[in-house]
Amino acid sequence: EQKNQDFGVNYRSTAGVPTPITDRYTLVQAKASYDLGFAELSTSAGYIDRRNTIQFDLSPFYVLALTAPPAFGFGLPGGFITRVAYPGTYDYEIFDAEVRLGSTGQGPLGWQLGATYRDLKSDVTSSAIPAPGTLPFAILDFDQASRNKSYALYGELAYAFTPELKATAGLRYISE
Repeated sequence: EQKNQDFGVNYRSTAGVPTPITDRYTLVQAKASYDLGFAELSTSAGYIDRRNTIQFDLSPFYVLALTAPPAFGFGLPGGFITRVAYPGTYDYEIFDAEVRLGSTGQGPLGWQLGATYRDLKSDVTSSAIPAPGTLPFAILDFDQASRNKSYALYGELAYAFTPELKATAGLRYISE
């Protein structure tokens, strides 16, 4: 877990509300390989579980907009809203894996075949919080969950005509 200090002048924030940032994550990675003689079979996998929480101070704009006269804003009485915090939570969970078979011979021809997979889930929520008064409507309100899965298959051929001249060609198919 990482906690970041507020920034501003001499490490003191000029924000009207606290602006903390907390970043918590778990990262696990593994890799294995096996020499088959003619080629090396390798695989790798990774997992990330991350939660980032942050809060912004929207007071400089929104307090002015909420308390400005009706021709220019909402016309709320002065002092009714003195600060507007905008906290947000960002959750991510990612799993990815790859398996690859690559030639290990010493000849001029080299090749590799492989496949990858990735699964990303994210959830982002945030909502503006006015204080000390409350409003019957949301100034800003955001809630989005998404999921993206993808995989790819690939192959590559390489041929060394001379030590200085080598040609490589490959194909990749990606599905999202």
